[in-house]
Amino acid sequence: MAYSLYLMKPDQVVSQTLEWMTFMFFPFIFAMFGIYLATYERKFRTIKIRAVQTGWKTNLLSKQLSMYISSTLIVSISLLTSYIIGMVLYQFVVQDIPASEFKLEAIPESHNIFLQYFLSLFICFIFSTLGFYLGTILKGYMAPTLIFVVYNFIIPILGKFDIRNMLALLGHKVFDFKGRVQLFIPTEMSLSLVFISLFLLVVLSTVITYYVSEKQTKYVI
Repeated sequence: MAYSLYLMKPDQVVSQTLEWMTFMFFPFIFAMFGIYLATYERKFRTIKIRAVQTGWKTNLLSKQLSMYISSTLIVSISLLTSYIIGMVLYQFVVQDIPASEFKLEAIPESHNIFLQYFLSLFICFIFSTLGFYLGTILKGYMAPTLIFVVYNFIIPILGKFDIRNMLALLGHKVFDFKGRVQLFIPTEMSLSLVFISLFLLVVLSTVITYYVSEKQTKYVI
């Protein structure tokens, strides 16, 4: 009971919200968001107008910038909402339960909530970027969505350089996983190698995407 009451405190609710949103829902949500931003102009046949008005490079950069700003706002609003709800629910619970009689002998050590927030943003940026690049290269919504679903939900972890393994490794360094969410144990590797690998992945994906986009026609759809 003491541990349950501890996990229901507003600050712990925020941390747990970040855990299950970041590792269960945000990758799928933001990958789909990135794919949508990359493909909606082709769907509504407005890409020719945008290409003439702003140029294709400016168009891509503006989409990416709006994607990152939107991701930051969505994550921030989600956390603020979870804190407010957690505060209200905790006050409601302690009205009927004598919380002062249920105290932990030792408070579990918690990681920095700001590091958790920035890691969540980082993961959202990674998946939204990859979704955006897949949508741009494949020029459609269905194929990138199918690729992501198969990779994320069907294919097992492919080794230590798998994106899921590297992000899980970062997750265990920053999050506590003291609640219901239990993330799989990743294959160990150095953190410097993780950041270098993810950086090279983003850079390589960016170069390939902009090269392919330059070769794609913007005027015949």
